[in-house]
Amino acid sequence: PPATIRPMFNTQPGGRHGMETRHINPFQLARRWGINPRTLQNWRCKNKGPAYLKIGGHIMYREHDVEQYEAEHHVHINNASK
Repeated sequence: PPATIRPMFNTQPGGRHGMETRHINPFQLARRWGINPRTLQNWRCKNKGPAYLKIGGHIMYREHDVEQYEAEHHVHINNASK
């Protein structure tokens, strides 16, 4: 049988405020952040990193949770001259 091709994001109707909930898998998130997927696995074991879903043995991250985690870890550098 041919391999199943999954879209970059799965959408589910009826998310927050009637908007679609988008999901990203660990490999896509690792590529987005330029890290090894094993790092995300280690973080999950240590209760670190963004919130995730585990459904039927599959790990998925809600795009909203990833964006919130990114915002919480944003480092602002002040380049003002003295």
